[in-house]
Amino acid sequence: MQPAIAMKLKTLIFRLLLSIVSLVVFNEFVVYYIVLLKCQWPSKPASVNGLEPVSVMLLADTHLLGPVRGHWFDKLRREWQMHRAFQSAITLFQPEAVFILGDVFDEGNWVNQKEFDNYVERYRQLFHTPRGVALHSIVGNHDIGFHYATRPNLVQRFGDQFNNTGVSLISLRGVHFVAINSIAMEGDGCYLCEKAEKELKSIETIFKCGRGIGQCKDVPKLEEYSRPIVLQHFPMYRESDKECQEHDSPHVDLYRERWEVLSKESTDLIGDLLSPRLAFSGHSHHYCHMVKNRIKIEEYTLPSFSWRNKNNPSFMLARISLKEYTVSRCRMPEENTIVTIYLVGGILILLVSTLKIAGIIGQLKLLSVKMRLIILDTAEYVGEWSAKYVMKRINDFKPGPERYFTLGLPTGSTPLGMYRNLIKFHQQGRISFKYVKTFNMDEYVDLPREHPESYHYFMWHNFFKHIDIDPENVHILDGNAPDLVAECNAFEEKIKAAGGIELFIGGIGPDGHIAFNEPGSSLASRTRVKTLAQDTLEANARFFGNDISKVPKQALTVGVATVMDAREVMIMILGSHKAFALYKAIEEGVNHMWTVSAFQQHPHTIMICDEDATLELRVKTVKYFKVGGNEFGMLDKKLVDGVFVFRCGVGMVL
Repeated sequence: MQPAIAMKLKTLIFRLLLSIVSLVVFNEFVVYYIVLLKCQWPSKPASVNGLEPVSVMLLADTHLLGPVRGHWFDKLRREWQMHRAFQSAITLFQPEAVFILGDVFDEGNWVNQKEFDNYVERYRQLFHTPRGVALHSIVGNHDIGFHYATRPNLVQRFGDQFNNTGVSLISLRGVHFVAINSIAMEGDGCYLCEKAEKELKSIETIFKCGRGIGQCKDVPKLEEYSRPIVLQHFPMYRESDKECQEHDSPHVDLYRERWEVLSKESTDLIGDLLSPRLAFSGHSHHYCHMVKNRIKIEEYTLPSFSWRNKNNPSFMLARISLKEYTVSRCRMPEENTIVTIYLVGGILILLVSTLKIAGIIGQLKLLSVKMRLIILDTAEYVGEWSAKYVMKRINDFKPGPERYFTLGLPTGSTPLGMYRNLIKFHQQGRISFKYVKTFNMDEYVDLPREHPESYHYFMWHNFFKHIDIDPENVHILDGNAPDLVAECNAFEEKIKAAGGIELFIGGIGPDGHIAFNEPGSSLASRTRVKTLAQDTLEANARFFGNDISKVPKQALTVGVATVMDAREVMIMILGSHKAFALYKAIEEGVNHMWTVSAFQQHPHTIMICDEDATLELRVKTVKYFKVGGNEFGMLDKKLVDGVFVFRCGVGMVL
């Protein structure tokens, strides 16, 4: 493999890997910050008695997957999503405390002790908080089972790890949170329910004493009294989410007491004993905001924090003082959005990589057909070499009455040296054009044939009248035809009728155009009418007395594909002013802005140039196509004796 192509391949692989890594980093890290930065803490309530409001973060239903329901990729994907969302939120918002409102685990009521320990370890890794940020996890039905299915050992092991299986009071600067085990609010006198009710009444006593009511000896003293905030897994009783002022549940169904919501009795009991001012809950997996619930307080039901239960999860931020509170909802990246970004990004990476690989394969194919660049000292050598090559091709073809050699020809100053040498060889009897058909590349529109700058005049004056070609075998586009489109179509048909072109010779302009296929021309173009670019008009003004107004504005020209159809193409490039065009044709890829570059894809292309035209090529490119040492020093002699071809750095006499 060529070093340049190997380097392109390495660069492609590097960019491919970089693109993949960038896509993953964006989706798995950056996007969380972008989305969460749209969320802000709600407005800050005023401090009371010198006590600043407490800033807390609340989420629900993380449902860490267990050994039964979740396969490894499901665990990896959903748990990583929760981990990144949680850690990004902690970094951005830095709450004082975090509350997870139940169903921390998905299979906590099913797993054995070893599996439960693994659950807890994963939980602590995913929801790790920095020092100073308290993390409180409230029990849910998936953690210990519903009331009818829970067992003392399940309650005990959850309590050992999270210190919360009944009713507990958490106070922060006079702001009081009451965490309630919804499973224990059945009210049927079971051991768990009796314990929870007893704890509720104990907390009621603490609050009464905080207001100076009742016998308060041996009752824990509050720093400041304020009405509490209830935190629990089950929402307080409501018939359905129709009662919510805001909700995102796709289906509104009636709720069952003790299954989807607390019973009416338990809800009323909490209201009577605690007289709370605000409640947060989870369990339904969907968001609901009630301005006044059954006990006439504001309640927020939080959606699931996990993609497994909610495509568009969210969490809450709250600032709570002794008298006021403010709440805001923070949306997290949606799973569909991440999947879409992966799909679109992956498809784009695949498409770009495919195109790049196709380009490299194309270059390898070019190497396999050994595109030739012939570098000679002077323009005179180029004219002589190209004439000898044309003579050899025609003579080797052995044309006759039943087998014509078809030749595509250019005009302009570049091929004049070749034409002069062909005339000389003809006069020496070394070549005949009797059985040769020619097709010229182009002609101006509305320029009389006898005008000195018409290509009819050019070809007859500089070549045809000096050789033995039959005028019937000369084909030049007629720029004065009444129907120019028909003329172009007929020209294409004549080429086909002649059996196609054996050798198409062309020159190029400084902008890399061949014939009048200027920058931007389609590489699939056929013979057509072309409006000339301003650069071309200015370049050709020298042939019209430097008066640009006299230069025809349109021309008829063969297309790039017309020339590509030839069995062999020879491009002549002379002078330093065309060096950049040669660089584009040789060292860069195919580009319709440099139409000559299309011939990289032709299986039999010869580009022949003088030394001045190589000034923009890299040294190693020139060395690659040249033959060094004595062989190149003997070029002059071999041009006299025969045609010397440099093919992929190997000289050979034809």
